[in-house]
Amino acid sequence: MKRLLFIYNVDWAFLTHRLPIASEAVKQGFEVHIATQVTDKLEAIENYGFVVHPLKLHRSDTGIISIFSEFREILSVIRLVSPDIVHLVTIKPVLLGGIAARLARVPAIVSAVPGLGFVFVSKGFIALFRRKVISLLYRLAFGHKNQRIIFQNSDDQSQLTELARLSPKKSVLIHGSGVDLSLYSRKSICMDTPVVLFASRLLVSKGVREFVRAAELIKTHGFNARFILVGEPDLMSTETIHQQELDLWEQQGIVELWGYRKDMNEVLSSANIVVFVNEDDMKNEVLDAINKRSYKDEPLMLSVSYNTDLLAFENILPLTKNWMSFAKKNKDLLLEIRTKSALYNSIKNIKSSDQILLSWTLSPDNIIESYELNTPPLSRRIDAIKSAINDGWKVRICFDPILTYDNWKADYLSFFNKIKSDINFEQVFDITVGVFRMGQDYFKNIRKSKPDSDLFYQSYKNENGIVSIDSKKKNSVFKLVSDNFSNYLPQNKIHYWI
Repeated sequence: MKRLLFIYNVDWAFLTHRLPIASEAVKQGFEVHIATQVTDKLEAIENYGFVVHPLKLHRSDTGIISIFSEFREILSVIRLVSPDIVHLVTIKPVLLGGIAARLARVPAIVSAVPGLGFVFVSKGFIALFRRKVISLLYRLAFGHKNQRIIFQNSDDQSQLTELARLSPKKSVLIHGSGVDLSLYSRKSICMDTPVVLFASRLLVSKGVREFVRAAELIKTHGFNARFILVGEPDLMSTETIHQQELDLWEQQGIVELWGYRKDMNEVLSSANIVVFVNEDDMKNEVLDAINKRSYKDEPLMLSVSYNTDLLAFENILPLTKNWMSFAKKNKDLLLEIRTKSALYNSIKNIKSSDQILLSWTLSPDNIIESYELNTPPLSRRIDAIKSAINDGWKVRICFDPILTYDNWKADYLSFFNKIKSDINFEQVFDITVGVFRMGQDYFKNIRKSKPDSDLFYQSYKNENGIVSIDSKKKNSVFKLVSDNFSNYLPQNKIHYWI
């Protein structure tokens, strides 16, 4: 009987992510062995008929002595099992197990790389030195002739292909660990008291405290909802949320604790809203994009709240301040915060920065009343803009979208004259101009959901999957803006969304 050896960092992660693969391997006639750090899931794994080999792996320990001890332990298990295939998952098993499997002359290796870790986005000399060392280890770990390396992220694949001098024949890209869709289905649930669910390992970096803070603020403002935390502390991680803090939140009535759950299909279907807080992941992606940008002499431009409005919720959840702080720490980043809000006072105490651009979308009052529901009127946005300019901020004015309808030119001319009399445009950083444009699939769906809205039943053209007005109307819009603002700003400060 052929033998398959999984080497994983911890037992519970194996159960949640690799159990179906291991079970299928048994059906295919393999004797399956699991080498992993054991918590309280040993019996659960053994009940599936797998042979478990406990390892003393420390996920956060990168000391030389510890790593050497772990390597020897992994090598001993491989030699003991003498597998036909070794399946390695997560960073330490991939690196140490890959080298050990080569030394033990294992016939075949599968290495699954779910991520590269913080060392590849961290800055400084120490981080650079660690990247050099780890890059060398990857070359050794990926040097087996009969090996496949599985990636779940194209950027990880590209980066390691270069750093580890990886043959393209060995590299495979998949779209995640996979979900059995037969277990998950949509259900109709009661909306009387909305259930807001957060499911994750209870770590600081997963955004647990942000979720709890949001729940606290929302309840403070009188909204009736249940906020549920699903998961348990990870005692092997330095970032774990300890049980005492969790218990305090529950005692205060902020959240309900449901702990570790096996029936996630039922748990998810019981929620009205499922929340994913991935702030650290987003920021790491931004740092990675900064490092990979083509024009090194120019900062990376990042627009947050383009499809949302963070400033509008700043008094409930201070995400705008958070992103501002992040931008100020990264000199190669230019952050745009776009808003229709008038809540400038929520960030007024923050010192202005050349790395941050405050952008306000402005529209005539009739457009605001018809299509920008529940947003502040033009006068309040203007007041916020004037305050921001006086406080030294870079301010961008966005005419986006400018809508074309009967008598639109007259409405917008009146609108332009009003804001020019209220705002000193010579102090404005720049202007952006756009027209109605929308992806065809989204356009079709929203048109069905809003049958009474005249906005979606005008004469549009579909070009390359984008629904918009024709070129003649578009040029007319752009000319109107240019004619009205070119005396205040040079043409290179008026940007047109084509």
